[in-house]
Order: sequence, then structure tokens, then C-alpha cells
Amino acid sequence: MLIGILVVLALVVLAAAQRSGVEAAVPMPVASENPYRPNSWCAVVWEACRQAGFTVDQARTMTAIARAESGCSPQATNNNPPIEYSVGVFQLNLLAHPEISEAEARDVYLSARWAYALSGGGSNFRAWSAYTNGKYRSFVL
Repeated sequence: MLIGILVVLALVVLAAAQRSGVEAAVPMPVASENPYRPNSWCAVVWEACRQAGFTVDQARTMTAIARAESGCSPQATNNNPPIEYSVGVFQLNLLAHPEISEAEARDVYLSARWAYALSGGGSNFRAWSAYTNGKYRSFVL
């Protein structure tokens, strides 16, 4: 009974505020800038890129690179010794970058930090073949 009275009271206050032109105290939700399906690996990659410091446009490019390189899969592996042992969503080459551990390369958030560093803060994506050969372009949203 008390809950019903509170609901009715809240509706009356909202109606009065709308009639008087006063905006409601509850803000309208803002659409997320993440263009990927919620709970998908690509959505996680996008968020990791943004948290690592990439701008919106850079995150869009980097996520497209991840889609082209690994399908956004943290388990992706390209084992081609002695030239390459690339792992994770960004296919970080651990032979070329021994300072990166495999656990870091497979962790989406840590690998996004490494990608940010390797890309000069998002200014140079030429370390990724999907960028240099243009394959990433078909994955940009």
C-alpha cells in the first residue's frame, strides 16, 4: 500500500514538473559511443582501447585492426618461428617485443596499453600488418 502511494506521488510530481516546464532531476541516458554489440569481445576491445588512452577515432581504428588480426579473440595465436609468435586480440609479436609477457598479450586491457605504447599513443598503426595492407578498413564501424 505504501509503495503504491509513493509511486502515485512520484507520478504526480513528474506530471507537475512537466507542465511547469521544469526538467526532471533524472538525466536521460546518453547513448554509448561504443559501436559494438554489448558483451562481445569487440566491445571489450573498444572499451580497453578507450581506457588505454586511444581517442574515439583511434579506438575505432584499433578495434578494426583487432577484428582483422584476430577476430577480437584473446586466444588468437600466430606461431611462425623464428619470425613471429603473435598472440591476443592485437596479435602482439612476443619475439619482436620480449618485454611483453604472453599473459599481458592475452589480457585485453593490458594488451591495449601495450598497443597504445607501440602505436606512439595512437599516432602510428604501421606495426600491424592489417593496417599496412589495408585489411582493417573493411572492419571499421
